[in-house]
Amino acid sequence: MVASYAEAAQMAVASGEAQARQAAARLSRRAYSVRLRVTGSQTHSPVTCPERNSPGKHCKIYYRGSALGKAWKQKTVKLQFFTAEIEEEDICFWLSRHCESALYLNQTEWWASIKDRTKGFFQQAGKWQAFFHRRQHERLTRKLQALPRQAAVGWDVREDIREAKAQIGAWYREKARKKIFQEEHQQLEREWTLEEVKKTLQGFKNSKTPGLAGLPKEFYMIFWDLVGPNLLELFQE
Repeated sequence: MVASYAEAAQMAVASGEAQARQAAARLSRRAYSVRLRVTGSQTHSPVTCPERNSPGKHCKIYYRGSALGKAWKQKTVKLQFFTAEIEEEDICFWLSRHCESALYLNQTEWWASIKDRTKGFFQQAGKWQAFFHRRQHERLTRKLQALPRQAAVGWDVREDIREAKAQIGAWYREKARKKIFQEEHQQLEREWTLEEVKKTLQGFKNSKTPGLAGLPKEFYMIFWDLVGPNLLELFQE
């Protein structure tokens, strides 16, 4: 962790421009009038010049030498003035996001621009949706137009489709028949209870005999307290 701008300067000399910028940015988001000088006994003349990689922004370049125009070696450290850059980004952000209404004469113009942009967004989405639907319709049309040509050479497409559907349906039915979920398996494996036997008898219609004895449903319901336990033992066997 860099503790001072002096250490940042040393890092600039040792490691180069990229790490110097990162170190200075970690020190403070708003660095005012930061100047890094190359170590040495000679004087350094600051010259303001545009940043090559960032048009419109300026930085300080320190030249090793007493005056410009002499034969001197360019041994420089370039440091962006972060204050101007950060303030510019903050102003652009707040004007574009939170204070956009200040750019218009009144609220009516601002609201009209919002409606226009919203309308344009949905219109663009509708254009893409219409494009994909049109492509899908064209593919379907080509396939349908190919059916008469296939039928002319003796290929019955409809019969092939029916056979494929029958095979797929049979495969899924067989797969579903063999598959028993774990909950259903536990429910089927457990023993009968008195409530389940009584609920089964209640499902019969009146005057129907649930067994070979010829006794109707009403008999079992009336004398359930007596015959219920015996029926439960019969089901459990």
